[in-house]
Amino acid sequence: MIRTKYTSSNLFLVWSVRFLTILLLYSICRILFYSFNTGLFPSIDFIGLLQCMFYGLRFDISAILFLNLPIIALLILPFSFKKRESYQKALIILFIVINSLGFLANNADMAFYRFSLKRTGSDIFNFFGLGGGHDILTEVPLFLRDFWYVFVIWVLMTLFLLVISKRFIYKRSFNYQQPFIYFISQFLGMLIIGGLAVIGMRGGLQLRPISPITASRMADPLNAPVVLNTTFTMLKSVEGNGLIDPHFYSDKEVAKIYNPEQSFPLNPSDTAHFQKQNVVVLILESFSAEHFGVFNKGVNNGKYQGFTPFLDSLVGNCLAYKGFANGKRTIEGVPAVLTGIPNLISGDFITSKYNANKINSLASILNQQGYYSAFFHGGTNGTMGFDDFTKSAGFTAYFGRKEYNNENDFDGKWGIWDEHFLQYTANKMNDFKQPFFSAIFTLSSHHPYSIPAEYKGKFRKGNLPIQESVMYSDFAVRKFFKTVSKMPWYKSTLFVITADHTSEGDLPEYKSRVGEFQVPILFFKPAGNLKGYHEKVVQQVDILPSILDYLKYKGKVISFGHSVFDSTALKINVTFINDNYQIIQDNYALEFDGKVSHGLFDYKSDPLLKKNLININRKKAVDMEKILKAVIQQYNSRMINNKLVVSK
Repeated sequence: MIRTKYTSSNLFLVWSVRFLTILLLYSICRILFYSFNTGLFPSIDFIGLLQCMFYGLRFDISAILFLNLPIIALLILPFSFKKRESYQKALIILFIVINSLGFLANNADMAFYRFSLKRTGSDIFNFFGLGGGHDILTEVPLFLRDFWYVFVIWVLMTLFLLVISKRFIYKRSFNYQQPFIYFISQFLGMLIIGGLAVIGMRGGLQLRPISPITASRMADPLNAPVVLNTTFTMLKSVEGNGLIDPHFYSDKEVAKIYNPEQSFPLNPSDTAHFQKQNVVVLILESFSAEHFGVFNKGVNNGKYQGFTPFLDSLVGNCLAYKGFANGKRTIEGVPAVLTGIPNLISGDFITSKYNANKINSLASILNQQGYYSAFFHGGTNGTMGFDDFTKSAGFTAYFGRKEYNNENDFDGKWGIWDEHFLQYTANKMNDFKQPFFSAIFTLSSHHPYSIPAEYKGKFRKGNLPIQESVMYSDFAVRKFFKTVSKMPWYKSTLFVITADHTSEGDLPEYKSRVGEFQVPILFFKPAGNLKGYHEKVVQQVDILPSILDYLKYKGKVISFGHSVFDSTALKINVTFINDNYQIIQDNYALEFDGKVSHGLFDYKSDPLLKKNLININRKKAVDMEKILKAVIQQYNSRMINNKLVVSK
């Protein structure tokens, strides 16, 4: 502890020490952030970390100045009352409170980043509003329990800043100065300091202020999160997530390259009638492809067992893909599956300014064909805003914890255990009039990854806490299929199984920019001919057009995916994270920051993405960038102009 007080009559010097202390603590936050997430940044060595630290200073200064703008404004007022002891004490209190919040944001991302794989933005505040506050009241205590050390670090940093602020004290000088001269000198100082603060907040004298994307142009884009700090990304995202139409191509050109408006049947000569078969889409919480044995047969010299024995067995009897998610969060994944619209926007679509746009969904489309549609989720009603979303998406009914109405099966955290809720779902669907469409979203493999007490020790544990609960949920899905297989509607039902997003990764290849999006996408038709395992690129937004194609639907829809049954369709995956786009096509993944492509990788032969081929295979990079630009233009333009449904 610092025991000596250092006093100065130079107000600027005293506060400079305090601000430099914050800058030091932000650098410590960056080191800790990297230390807690080293496996997610395999290309960073000691020199690379030093470079990130150096580049990060620019973003730290900007964030600190933005956050402390009220303090700076109150300090540079050209009036003598700012030197009063009471005034200075009040400023110190405000200073500690404001900056402790900045530390809190950065400290929280040390642990939270591994789940979202991006620095947190202002969209976190949307989470407080979802679920009527239940989600945040549930998540925060669990976070504090499992990541208590983050709270300890935050307290220590706040205390350190408090000690420094109290030890470096301003002592007022009583040297006489004429009021007019004092005012003029202070006014000039205000202009100078204010001007320097503006330059610092902008990140320099360049034409445009720095933004999160700037970090991708200063360092390896895959390492941009280390360069950034969470305070900066939150403050910048508050400025808005409004899209702009990039106008890469003319309307006619972009439609030729990529057109999300699709007409069914895809083959105009197909005269088959619409097949009114039931459809059940099962979305499994955090079921990464990593957890499947069948997708990882070559791992550990063929000894990798996986944690989904039932789903592995099902793969041999269905059309299976080691596919790709379109986001890293539930609020991105579930809409992608049900609407065919990916999340290519900072934050998320369903809480953005565009959430009132008209959209298609499997529910709204099939409702028009005489279907009854229902969404099942065992969570507390309102969690993640699912009840509102599903209503806007056209679902006829919503079944949650409230409708289940048996608290004996409550897991104590999120909702009803998967085993019990899936049995409830099966029996409820048995009462539906056919044809029906059901979307089911599980929850037991959500953090804190608990399982019912009666199953303790039954399921194998892995290197990740989630893997035991994945085995429990797989067990629950097995029992679900055993139950529905005895029901009269079973054989006339198409089942689609996928995940909302991936979990934290363990194997190195699942920590890469490609592997972190790999999920199962399975199409299962009892006693049907949908069989085979394929390595083609398939994404969540392909599910909607695939189902419509399978049912022989006739009509036009907007979907950013394509039917897996269409051999001529463009097979790609597009994601957006940390203000960078990624497109996957064939064996390649291209990284694009909205203006420039900066990485091309053959992820099949180079799963850790260590060899950048951007300057070796220019033709492939140019071709993929062309497609990606067209996707971005179509997405942004249609979002802005509310053209996500086909005009009649």
